[in-house]
Amino acid sequence: MLQKENTLFLPLKIHTWTCLTVSKWDFELKLPFWRFYHNFDPGAEMCHHGQRIEMEVDKVYLVAPYAKLRTDCTRPFRHFYIHFSLEWRLGSVFDAVFILRKEQFPQALLNSVAHPCPTPDRNDLMGVYAVVTNALFLIRNALPGEGREIDSRIEALLQKLDKEEQWLCTNRELAKLIYMSENAFIRLFTTNVGVSPQHYLRNLRIEKACKMLHFTSDTIDEIAEKTGFANRYHFSRVFNQVIGAWPAAFRDSKTPWQAAQRRRRRKENHLS
Repeated sequence: MLQKENTLFLPLKIHTWTCLTVSKWDFELKLPFWRFYHNFDPGAEMCHHGQRIEMEVDKVYLVAPYAKLRTDCTRPFRHFYIHFSLEWRLGSVFDAVFILRKEQFPQALLNSVAHPCPTPDRNDLMGVYAVVTNALFLIRNALPGEGREIDSRIEALLQKLDKEEQWLCTNRELAKLIYMSENAFIRLFTTNVGVSPQHYLRNLRIEKACKMLHFTSDTIDEIAEKTGFANRYHFSRVFNQVIGAWPAAFRDSKTPWQAAQRRRRRKENHLS
């Protein structure tokens, strides 16, 4: 029988961060990890589910995984961002934008990390962790965990799936791991997690693929194989359905707005 681990820790991983001047910021993309945004100049905006969000210099923006944003700017602006994962699988926050006040962050801390850093060191990384944990604490009531009862069998199963990357299990195989019938398992899993087992596994594979595209030199064929897809074409189709971009375009740059600009330029050149 699977048993959940009771050790309390914050499963936080920083992927990348930087501060740079952006002159064009028109893109539309979903990412499977969190984004922290702070702008030092006015002129940028985001659109989320039809709601226009004018980005103010006295605000900090925390974008949850799979939030599809359309962005634009009217002038160059200095932009600080952090990409990170909070790998709490149970009741995770998706497709949301949180707006926080800059004054809720220690000014010295934010200033210490919000600068171009070609060769970051441990102090820089600790500062970034401190900024992110500060932001997460401010939205703690929206995060999963406290006060919510999760079935221990489902929690143990998710821990196993995350650790062992068993992405190709059928619902029947997953149900057997916690000694349940297939139909009862599907109902219990969906009630606790918010999505079906296969939807959850698909998202796990795409999250892994996004990280590999951004942070490794593996080819798209290799990534497709490592994440359990039959071939590059099947992988690309599913990736585009979930993320809203093809894998090659997503990899085009670690800063997604630059990738979007390059795609647009290629399209314009093709039309001309």
